Amino acid sequence: MKIYLDTMVFIQGDRLPGSDRLKELSKKEEIKLYISDYVTMEVYQGPLKVFQQKIEFLNTHKEHNKDFFAKMNEIIKKEYEREVGLERESDYWKDCKINYCKSIIGGLIAIPAPLRQSFITQFYENIELELSRFGQLKTKYNIKLFDSVHLMEAQGSEMNWFITEDKDLKNRANRIPWLVFRISKLEEFLRTHNWSGEK
Repeated sequence: MKIYLDTMVFIQGDRLPGSDRLKELSKKEEIKLYISDYVTMEVYQGPLKVFQQKIEFLNTHKEHNKDFFAKMNEIIKKEYEREVGLERESDYWKDCKINYCKSIIGGLIAIPAPLRQSFITQFYENIELELSRFGQLKTKYNIKLFDSVHLMEAQGSEMNWFITEDKDLKNRANRIPWLVFRISKLEEFLRTHNWSGEK
């Protein structure tokens, strides 16, 4: 059974009820866990934002007084907290195998420009359908752009389940008839399969 982890599920793994059970099932190879390159990008977006804040701060504050150093220390503290958080998030999943999705939308986003034409030629018929569905997610089903990318990554990789803690995304996505997977919150997924550990 192939399970796609939404970014917040991946990030909050060590704090999310049911995550330990999910890891246990993965280690026993009863399920396979997947994320996309896009999840990885979102995870590392936090430190990039803090880095940009430091550059903007240095650029806009020309006086190096007590106030300057206090504000700079606040930014550095946020950066340190984010780095510690990233370490914790990465460490949480390292003892189970995390697979990466392979999908047409993911390929169009991630493949370097020199290889993109070959990719498009190879998958042309499927690309049209995938782009049409990607457009529907945003226009017909009112799903946010980044969530649409996650759904298309899971769709293209033929996931069985998509785990998210985003109630709005879950409700909207469950109305889409052509999705090949079911979407649910983590604890709901575990209960559905009697894997919650509850008696």
